[in-house]
Amino acid sequence: MAKPFIPSFKVSAKMEVPFITNNPNMGDRVSQPTKINDLSFNEVTRSIEVTCDDRRKRQCRIDRLANDKMVKDLQKALQEAYDKQTSVQFVAAGGADANVWFYRVM
Repeated sequence: MAKPFIPSFKVSAKMEVPFITNNPNMGDRVSQPTKINDLSFNEVTRSIEVTCDDRRKRQCRIDRLANDKMVKDLQKALQEAYDKQTSVQFVAAGGADANVWFYRVM
């Protein structure tokens, strides 16, 4: 008679990170200061897309942010920088290129 399989393992704890990335142990990267020329939202990819005066388009996949408050805070910061035409630096998580991706601005 076969012995029944009884699993005895633990699920690893979820890492507490502000942005889910493929390389959570890599550090953040920061872009050079730039101004925002256009803000839009891509419904297909669920991304905030930002076109800047350095001729780059950066994206933030909102579903990878830790919570809704982070999405609202990011939207507010982007809108304020766009309205006031202040320079911002984009921060990309997991060692990603901050000239293409971002999850927050400073």
